[in-house]
Amino acid sequence: MFSDLLLKCFCWRSSILKLLRAGRIELDDAKRREIYTEMQKIVRDEGGTVVHLFTDHVLAATSKLKFEAPMAGHFEMDGQRGSEKWWFES
Repeated sequence: MFSDLLLKCFCWRSSILKLLRAGRIELDDAKRREIYTEMQKIVRDEGGTVVHLFTDHVLAATSKLKFEAPMAGHFEMDGQRGSEKWWFES
């Protein structure tokens, strides 16, 4: 996860770049683990999260909409079988 390209794309503190370079040249596994643990803590505490939201799925319901019980708990639209198991009552 930690690469120069990734870190240069974001506005990380210069200390994480120093830790990255130190971790790459460290031969002692225990010390390298400590360095990468510290880097991961910085990313966890100070890094941002991008959550993508796409509003291309719109679900709606009406009292006229009927379906067979029980409704599937996996996937959308009753287990991806909404067109087979649902109907509109007039």
